[in-house]
Amino acid sequence: MKTERGFTLLEVMVAFTLMALSAAVLLQAFGGGVHLLGNATSQSRAASLARSQLARVGREWPLEEGEHQGRWRRYRWQVSVTPYQPDEPLPEHPTLRLLRVSVTVTWEEGGRRRQYQVTTLRLAPLS
Repeated sequence: MKTERGFTLLEVMVAFTLMALSAAVLLQAFGGGVHLLGNATSQSRAASLARSQLARVGREWPLEEGEHQGRWRRYRWQVSVTPYQPDEPLPEHPTLRLLRVSVTVTWEEGGRRRQYQVTTLRLAPLS
């Protein structure tokens, strides 16, 4: 018996415990990475949708005060065009005014409401 070599039951149990703990940590990290990837994908789609709606202002819709809204798949979007009051008037362009164009995209994800918003200024003729 003294010449036989091997692992004791205690050593085997400790090794399995360490392996199980390591696997649990790796799986949790992997699951978190997949969740973050899903969030990034949703955020990217919302940003793309917001940019496309922003591009429609002045092309498909007139550049004037008002709102437009709609839905694409699970995303809701709203475009709002409002007057912008700068701190100083633009005397070099008396026939133009600034309008604030905001696009807000909302969606539900993981039981929570998410939102992405982009805002810009556009020059429009005085009406």
